[in-house]
Amino acid sequence: MLAVTAGAVVAPLALVAVAGQGNPVAELSQAPGTVWVASPGQGLLSLIDGASEEVVAAVQVPVPSADLDVTQAVASAYVTDTGAGTVTRVDGGTYEASAAYELGTPGGGTTVLQGGGTVFVIDSVARTATRVAPLTLQVRSTVSLAAEPGRGQSVVDDDGRLWVVDSVGGGLTWVDGERRGVVPDVDAGARLVLVQGRPVLVDVAQRQVAALQGGGVGDWSCLDVRAEDDIEVLGSRTADEVYAAVPSTGSVVVADVGNDDCSRVVPVGQPGASDFGALAQSGAYLFVPNKADGSTTVVDTRSDEQVASFDLTEPGHDVQLLSKDGLVFYNDLDSQSAGVLTLRDGTWVQGPSVDKYDPATGQAATVETPVEPGPVPGVAEPLPTEPSATPEPEPSTAATEPPRAPTAVVPPTGSAKRAASEPPPPDQLAVGTLTAEPAVFGADGVTTLSAPVVNARGARWAVTVRALDCDYELTTPMAAVPDGDRLSASLGPLASECLGVHTVDLVVVGPAGTATSSTTVELVADPASTPVISGPTCTPEHPSPGEAMTCQATESVVGTRGTWTWSVTDVGSGEVVLAPTARTATEPLVTTLPRAARYVVTLAVRYKGTEVSATTEVASSAVVPDVAGLSVDDATARLAELGLAADVVSEASNTVPAGTALRSDPGAGSVVVVGDTVQVVASGGPRPPTDLLSRASSASWSSGAGGLAFGGRDDDVRGFALIRPGTLLLEDGSAPTVLETHPEWVADGWIEGVFALDAPVIAGDRFRATVGFLAVAAPPSAGNATFRVSAVTAGGARVPLATVTDTGADGVLRPIDLDLTPVVGAQAIVLRVEAGTSSSQDWAVWVAPRVSG
Repeated sequence: MLAVTAGAVVAPLALVAVAGQGNPVAELSQAPGTVWVASPGQGLLSLIDGASEEVVAAVQVPVPSADLDVTQAVASAYVTDTGAGTVTRVDGGTYEASAAYELGTPGGGTTVLQGGGTVFVIDSVARTATRVAPLTLQVRSTVSLAAEPGRGQSVVDDDGRLWVVDSVGGGLTWVDGERRGVVPDVDAGARLVLVQGRPVLVDVAQRQVAALQGGGVGDWSCLDVRAEDDIEVLGSRTADEVYAAVPSTGSVVVADVGNDDCSRVVPVGQPGASDFGALAQSGAYLFVPNKADGSTTVVDTRSDEQVASFDLTEPGHDVQLLSKDGLVFYNDLDSQSAGVLTLRDGTWVQGPSVDKYDPATGQAATVETPVEPGPVPGVAEPLPTEPSATPEPEPSTAATEPPRAPTAVVPPTGSAKRAASEPPPPDQLAVGTLTAEPAVFGADGVTTLSAPVVNARGARWAVTVRALDCDYELTTPMAAVPDGDRLSASLGPLASECLGVHTVDLVVVGPAGTATSSTTVELVADPASTPVISGPTCTPEHPSPGEAMTCQATESVVGTRGTWTWSVTDVGSGEVVLAPTARTATEPLVTTLPRAARYVVTLAVRYKGTEVSATTEVASSAVVPDVAGLSVDDATARLAELGLAADVVSEASNTVPAGTALRSDPGAGSVVVVGDTVQVVASGGPRPPTDLLSRASSASWSSGAGGLAFGGRDDDVRGFALIRPGTLLLEDGSAPTVLETHPEWVADGWIEGVFALDAPVIAGDRFRATVGFLAVAAPPSAGNATFRVSAVTAGGARVPLATVTDTGADGVLRPIDLDLTPVVGAQAIVLRVEAGTSSSQDWAVWVAPRVSG
């Protein structure tokens, strides 16, 4: 094709009219309250301003198509020609039209959907969805839907997720970024609507509706229709409701999504004699068009009452209703009429009818200042040339007949005033030798065509490219010949399916006649045409033997022109379980794996003699068995039977014999992949006791006076902690090594030490110690204190474990023996001594404090 941008294949839309006060295009911008409407038979787009209720701009399509559709995009619009499978974007600020990009199958069901800042082009024939850049229409990704959606069977929600029903085999497909899912058991005739931006499934056959959430179908609610009814449905923007217009009953029924109530019915037409069109909603008002009599009924959904009715079209005409910015625009698709419905003081009012075009000529009715059409997509704008030295001819009063193109009629170039004043050309149009530079280029490369021209003012040109070795032919749309003596334009990339020689035939048609010239070019293998594969990826990632697996990939260079071949090989045995199988480009692989093993899935893409492969590895899933209580050897053998490796680690246990499996990680019942390693945690038996006496110097000590250094002076009034190495008697007459902890020398003083443990407490651990006082030289001792033991959890919380009160005068030491099982996981032990009303002679001691199993 002739192209500046790859993918542009047909002539652009050209701005042909500006209404209002004749303002130039640069001074206009599409404000809120404007919409684009189509006149398919005339190949015309009209921009209607709601405030003035006038057509403010018109855009001409070079080839009028009955399959023209418009999707609003805030101030702009996407124009879809389903006959050609192309999409064009018309900018709402400048009214400039992009190239027309072939994003769908010509003659098939091409639809543009948008939501959440995402734009999809649905090709129901190819069963694909292409995500494009909203402003440039550049392709970002294409995914296989494995579904062929019909009318009303695809939506994009406010999160940018695409939902599609397969009209052939049933089922629902959703696409969210790179993720794709399938919901089975959805009726092939089900519809999709958006309710407050969220997808809702309408199952007419089962007379029910349900919200779609989390990739599945939610709770069903009733829909009061018959399975055979041909209904129009719309999801509410303001409430959890679905509206269905039923011709057989002449009424609108309301389904309450999530609430099984379908008692609301509003009469809007004659039962059995109505032919309802697509519904629209503005605020709380529902608009129901009836093709049978040309009327549109307005229903207040808050009261379920008719509040207005308008005769917008002749009976039998199709009317399109568009709600935007509090206004409702109507467009008669079968005539020149359009207009605006406005809510004024609580009442809907119909404004004057607006003519989109002159019904006698089919031309835009508001033409005031025609402008030059933009560059032809598929044909680069001719390169600038120096102005011709030939002087301008003298003006003439004779009008020049517009040039006749050999293809579809295109808008005239130049202003009408200038065209009327130009004389006919004095000499015959002529074209010199057509050249291509380079004449040999890559299969997806570009060359520059150039030819001298004479007397080509007002002329248009096109080229036809034909392959000699395969069935390929392309004729470009007509484009204006620039002023000057040379015509230049770029050619390529070509969509030819073969390499080798191609003929290029140029035709120039103008007021001074018709001329032709020819040349040849040769396409050769080129790195630019080498396939680039992203993926493949397979879902589920780890299927069970016999479970269906879907593998997909994208290819970013050759697209659908390449040939895709899939194969699957068992990694361990080398067996080819799926022989190389050619499939349609972008078509996913759906297959099953015969047994639990690891496999390599290979995709090969071939394009014009170049083949590139990409692989991914998949493996069957396995369920981790319960190995608790087995010996390490038995647990390892059990895992090996399932194709899983074992990594044995030891963990102390006071309750399970050493060498016995405690648990696994991942745990029993977890789904893992064949070949994965499972950790087996085995008992190492009880661990050695933790002697807190030897750790006293590294504990964290404090009193009511603040932090304390261990081993302080025994006359420190702030309190002290130190080791007495068996040199002093205790109150019971013994003299062991002890930890002495004297609280601050004040009433109710205290001291404590926090002992960090090397390992968290486990079940069966115990704390043991004996507490009491040093003996005094002149009994009885005045010592009187409370001993407290606490545990510190992993989260830092303290859990009290024991409280013992003792006096130094009784001559008895108090034993402490605590089961630490209730604080499994604790990471520290706190030893604390609290004085009573007096701290006198509170020489409190801890004998053999320890943690053991």
